[in-house]
Amino acid sequence: MLDRLMDDLVERAEVSWCTLVGDDGVPVRTRPGILATPEVAAALVESAMARAEEHLDGARLTRMSMLADQGITVLVRVNDNHVLIVSGTDSREHGTLRSVASEVANRMNPLLASELSRTTVQ
Repeated sequence: MLDRLMDDLVERAEVSWCTLVGDDGVPVRTRPGILATPEVAAALVESAMARAEEHLDGARLTRMSMLADQGITVLVRVNDNHVLIVSGTDSREHGTLRSVASEVANRMNPLLASELSRTTVQ
């Protein structure tokens, strides 16, 4: 089901790529599968979100957008262990991209929780 959510997300016109990053900073799933540097996206989570959280007095950042002239990247915390990164090429689609990324992250949360409980039990 996670694969299906990722596939559906990247099929949207405003999305160029997406990746799900685990708590160890390693990309768990990436769409399209040939993203040249998913590790760079994972490092983005580590540095950008951690830096922003320094200014939140210990609060956890739930969503972060980075806008550029030629694109946008939205980071959404799925749970304590995962962050979804969604990138698009048109910054005018910021609201749509942010909304879609948040919706998919909410749908991923229970799936990842059940996956985690299955691996913990084994």
